[in-house]
Amino acid sequence: MALRVDPSGAVTVLVPQRSFGFFINRFVQRHADWIREKIAYFQTQSQQHSSKSFVDGELFPLWGINIPLVLTRPLTEENKSSCELVEGKLVIMGTDIPCTLRQWYRFQTEERLKELVPLWEARLGVNTSRVTVAEQKRRWGSCSRAGRVRFNWRLSMLSPELLEYVVVHELAHLRELNHSPAFWEIVNNALPDAKIRRKKLRQYRNLEIVI
Repeated sequence: MALRVDPSGAVTVLVPQRSFGFFINRFVQRHADWIREKIAYFQTQSQQHSSKSFVDGELFPLWGINIPLVLTRPLTEENKSSCELVEGKLVIMGTDIPCTLRQWYRFQTEERLKELVPLWEARLGVNTSRVTVAEQKRRWGSCSRAGRVRFNWRLSMLSPELLEYVVVHELAHLRELNHSPAFWEIVNNALPDAKIRRKKLRQYRNLEIVI
């Protein structure tokens, strides 16, 4: 038997022919928590798929906390656009708001990685050859055999604990370039609550569409 939950919330049960209804119902009941978790996940994804209007008061996430947007007058052609956090508000000056926001988020991620990467390099006994923050639509991070590590600029939208998990995950690949039991042992020893953080991270798989 198998279960499938569609993004619409519809639940499909795949069973062999001539299966008794009693066994089917018991199978579904045993997996009720899993079904609820999947439905909640798709609801979260649906919310993340909502397009942004970039208007005053619209909320944007920063380190797991929603911050209201404040738009000010456009800058002159001689000046560059700007974005800064002022008294709990995200104040933007300029005309190309999405581009300005992307650059600002990237800077936030880069600054936090400057602290976390050296810290976890020392703790895990590894060395990176290069660390970059870039556009990655389907991954939060990646690591090559040559020690080059890339991180998604959207990580600054998540809570600090999730950023830390991604850093540990990618740096652990410098010791085990796979997802073997040995790899997960490194991650779990570094972060005892790694499984909890990983589960939370799965809720943000489609965060790339926000901007």
